[in-house]
Amino acid sequence: MGAFDHLVEGAVLDSVECFIVGGHALSSKTFEEIKTRVERGATYIIAKRLYSQYTEKQLPVKWLVVKSFQDPSIVKALTPFLDPPDVVRFRVAHHIFDFTRLEPSISICL
Repeated sequence: MGAFDHLVEGAVLDSVECFIVGGHALSSKTFEEIKTRVERGATYIIAKRLYSQYTEKQLPVKWLVVKSFQDPSIVKALTPFLDPPDVVRFRVAHHIFDFTRLEPSISICL
């Protein structure tokens, strides 16, 4: 997961599995770059007002265009990307660090 501005492009986007695009703007170059990643399998959730700036046509299933980020369909789209509710997970390079609370102490699994 990462946070990017509306001008992001290039290889930094290659490892992103799910894009959530809101905010005030989205460059046409960024839209096209993300569109390419979705064609390769990423999931894309985007505000309708930003999506409509570039196309009105319906795109494949991995795109979710929403009027509001309170739309219940977002939960379904994000479920495959969420960690278990009792785990905090950090990914650093090729390593995953899970922090799980076990009574009465904290367990760290590497």
